[in-house]
Amino acid sequence: MKTDALQTAIFDRLRNSAPLMAALSTAWNTDALFSDVPEVEGDDDSYFPYISFGPDVAAPWNTKSSLGAEVSVQIDIWSRQSDFTEAKAIA
Repeated sequence: MKTDALQTAIFDRLRNSAPLMAALSTAWNTDALFSDVPEVEGDDDSYFPYISFGPDVAAPWNTKSSLGAEVSVQIDIWSRQSDFTEAKAIA
């Protein structure tokens, strides 16, 4: 099963959430939502928080009459706050 369409749908849904985007860093030249995080020079905290997509895994459950799969998608929230409250609020 190809999961590209699912990842695109999740990505678009997150990008279209105004409260979520307002909670993320504005230091990037784009939304702080990545499938491939760009390199940043130095140790600049202004690039945090941001969200990245990790791997996804599809477990097919096809039957004789239908096709389907259970898909797990890894979504990571990156924050420099030490107490996890920022990451939990974004989640």
